[in-house]
Parts: sequence; structure tokens; C-alpha cells
Amino acid sequence: MQELKFLNNKDIKQIKKRIKEIWDSEIKEDYGFLLSENGKLFIVNKEVGQIDWKNLRLSSIGISIGTYEDKGFRLNVEGSQLIGKHAKKNILELDNEQIKRWLLGNDLDIDDELRVQIDKKIKDDKFDVKEFLLIENNGDFYGTGRIKDDKILSFLSKSRKLVDVI
Repeated sequence: MQELKFLNNKDIKQIKKRIKEIWDSEIKEDYGFLLSENGKLFIVNKEVGQIDWKNLRLSSIGISIGTYEDKGFRLNVEGSQLIGKHAKKNILELDNEQIKRWLLGNDLDIDDELRVQIDKKIKDDKFDVKEFLLIENNGDFYGTGRIKDDKILSFLSKSRKLVDVI
């Protein structure tokens, strides 16, 4: 079993600051944050902190919103939905055909249409290709991706990938 650590106010401020830097977004609700040994970040109701944890062995609690990695902070689907509704930058808008491919777990080639969108957002200072990008389609968020070698890498977990799209 992995250990979960309740984060103190200083650590929470750092997380919120990083979210603001990357996506120009905020977590407006007052959550407690827990971090697992392998870098998974969870949010919970703050009252959970009043429970005596000494005799409990938990691998997770609350909602996982992302993972700290060597390359940065990667939001999962739930994290992208929480952050995305307030985000103002590092959002990649996919059309219906692209989101279908994305949901099948495929990396996306950057075609001319995506290249125009990316270049415009870079010019408008709304995009940083070194950061994880929120994947959005028609106002819904589907996790994060990263640009590498003219592709958008999919980080959709296996349990979230669709087998087939109708």
C-alpha cells in the first residue's frame, strides 16, 4: 500500500500557483490535497483531515486529479474538467473527428488545421508547447496531451480509452 500525505497550506499554494502559471486557471473550491508516493494528486473535502489515519491503510481517497512527473504536472480527465472550466491558456480544441481518434487512445498528427490553431495561440501568448495541454471538444475536457515531433501525445489511461467509436 502506498502512503498518502496531506499537503500543508504552503504546498497547496504551490500547486495552485503552478495551475495558474500553466493554464491560467484556479481551483476556486476549498479542498484538501493529498499526494501519493508515486506522485498522484488527490482532492478531498477538508473535513477528511480530521480522521485519525494511524490504523487505516488507503491507496486512494477522494478524486485523483493528476500526477507529478519529471516533465511537469499532468492532469487526468477529472483534473482537466476541474481546471478546464476556468482555464484561459494551453487549451487545444479538437474537432469531432479528432476527439474520436483521441478517445481511442491514438496520438494525433498535427495537421494544417491544428498547426494554424497552435501557431495563433503561441503568437497570442496563450500556448506553451513545453507544458501539458488541456484537450477540449465543444466545451468538454478529456485530459491532457503534449506536443512532441509534430504529434500530440495522448495520455488517456487505458481504462478511459474507447474500444470503438460509433
